[in-house]
Amino acid sequence: MSLPHTKASDGPNIWEARNNCIFKDIDPHPVRALNVAGRIGLDYWKINSCPPQKFTGRINIKWKPLPLDWVKVNFDGLVHVAKCLALRDGLAHAIHKGWQKILVEGDSKLIIDCVNNLVSVPWSISLLVQDIRLLSSYCKEVSFQHIFREANFTADAIASLGRSLTLSRLWDRGLLLSCSVPFYFDLYSHVFTDEKIILLLFYVDDMLIVCQDMSKVQELKNLLRMEFEMKDLGAAQKIL
Repeated sequence: MSLPHTKASDGPNIWEARNNCIFKDIDPHPVRALNVAGRIGLDYWKINSCPPQKFTGRINIKWKPLPLDWVKVNFDGLVHVAKCLALRDGLAHAIHKGWQKILVEGDSKLIIDCVNNLVSVPWSISLLVQDIRLLSSYCKEVSFQHIFREANFTADAIASLGRSLTLSRLWDRGLLLSCSVPFYFDLYSHVFTDEKIILLLFYVDDMLIVCQDMSKVQELKNLLRMEFEMKDLGAAQKIL
């Protein structure tokens, strides 16, 4: 196990404490362990942190459609290791499906920067990052981009669902309702490029679409038909 960018004086201390613990059954003093950990964390922060940038205005967070022939892989998890695993396995599955142009998105800037080789990689995810970079070499084109959590809530919903599962699960033909709602909200949000609002009202198996622009309603209908069997009843004559 190696620690990135630690001071030269810390390395021997850590190695000595490790050997004492394994071979002599001598536990390191808690205060000393906290002191070394604090120095390592401070060193890492000094090397990889950037000065705060001045906020220039409102950030527009929204889903963007992909270029032709590209697929998107979004990942999320509870901790950095889980997020890295999700990224690696998602990328591997995309490559297994034969997709060669892949856009990877996640709300962990640390992981995205590590994969893009912009910062030093923490030892806890170093092997996973190596796997991800190796998988990337099998793609014709691949891009790793950071997005805000507000634009990654589909992956967040699936990650939250995964907490209740005891075995790995793959959904190829549809998601549970708790995940499909944010998925389709994410999928169809690119309809509203001109900031117009569209409302979807559900009652059992009926759906009412309300919008000021009928072309947007028709576009949404076409998108929904790609995923569901639907019967268009036309314009609503009466709303109770």
